[in-house]
Amino acid sequence: MLCVAASCRAEDKSRNLGDFVLGFNTHKVLANDQPLLEGVGIWSLRVDLYRNPVSDDHGAVNTEHPVFPAIANTPEAYHQPLVILGYGHRAFQNSGRPSTPESRRAFVDYALAGVGRLHERTRFFEVWNEWNVPGMGRTPLEEGTGRVEDYVTLLRETYTALKKQFPDLFILGGATGGIGADEGYMVKAVNLGMLQWLDGLSIHPYFYGADGEKRLPEIAIATRLGQLHDWLRADSVHGDVPLYVTELGWPTYGEPHGVSYEEQACFMVRSILLFACEPQVKGVWLYEFRDGGTDPKDREHHFGVVKADGTPKPAFHALRSLIPLLRDARSLRRVANSAKDRVVTMVLTMKDGADIWAVWSVFPGEEWVMENKGGRMIPVPFSLSGSRDVGINSLTSRFVVGNEPFFLRSSRAGDGGIDAVEVHQ
Repeated sequence: MLCVAASCRAEDKSRNLGDFVLGFNTHKVLANDQPLLEGVGIWSLRVDLYRNPVSDDHGAVNTEHPVFPAIANTPEAYHQPLVILGYGHRAFQNSGRPSTPESRRAFVDYALAGVGRLHERTRFFEVWNEWNVPGMGRTPLEEGTGRVEDYVTLLRETYTALKKQFPDLFILGGATGGIGADEGYMVKAVNLGMLQWLDGLSIHPYFYGADGEKRLPEIAIATRLGQLHDWLRADSVHGDVPLYVTELGWPTYGEPHGVSYEEQACFMVRSILLFACEPQVKGVWLYEFRDGGTDPKDREHHFGVVKADGTPKPAFHALRSLIPLLRDARSLRRVANSAKDRVVTMVLTMKDGADIWAVWSVFPGEEWVMENKGGRMIPVPFSLSGSRDVGINSLTSRFVVGNEPFFLRSSRAGDGGIDAVEVHQ
């Protein structure tokens, strides 16, 4: 029998959720998206300010372009949208990544104009997106990845100019595909001083393409954050920079890298909770809200939590159940149990003083039993599909725990119920 202690492990201290942001990536918000977005209850949208469409042939920005009011008029419920400043322009280096003094000056001018137009609505901006990924500069695709030296130079010049004119901005940099592991990209960037010229580090730690157990959130996230922390420690002054997971998602399509609708929902909820437990991680933006198309062979068409026609997937229902819990929680902590890496146990301390337990098994197909020997614990309605039988035996207070996160609410904190929980197979 595995006992679950109420005390935290040293590495799993309570995390205040007041500074945690949860959002969606969206290429554009359609009118019929609004009820769905309001229904799921996210905090923020991450949107592109594509440079070519808002600029004339010489690179001058037209601040009356319709994209500006579209961003500026996003509902206040989404707080401050995160706006991506990118990419190249047709008048400079064939729309490629800015790597010459002239191209960088032109990019800085675009950034200043765009931020100036949107500054009243948001102070949250990001310099470029996935510089280290082939093609993230122009169409047709550029050959190879961008040079890290060129990105750090562009970031430094853009950050310096924006902060001089708008000192209250919060500027994200990095925006790496993955965590910048390929060819030592992140290590080089840190050694070049990148962390001096950003307020938060943006990463895209996708792991849907990993094999076997490496595609499980508990293993993938711990591995990636562990690597990243090692690299950031090379900068003893800025290594504790806030981290922002600005893209994370799973495509619901065929092999080799696709997942089922149910896996997408399950992995999404588990990943959000795991990242939210990390005090250095300040936000997660899911990729993406709506499917980009309907081609069954195109991976990029299937990352949404709703289909291209607006039909919600199970992930939508899961988020609609999870987000109210996060909004009503004051803090989150991961709690030790003797199952170690086989069962995850977390406690959300709610604003009303009650505790909600989140419990799930890590490895596919494993089931555990959670027994409450003390105070009363009540299952919290939670759905991955719109409805769910939580499998409660009210006589023994025994709850079957599987790979889908299971939520239990104690009565008011301090009644002793938490100390009497046991988990076993």
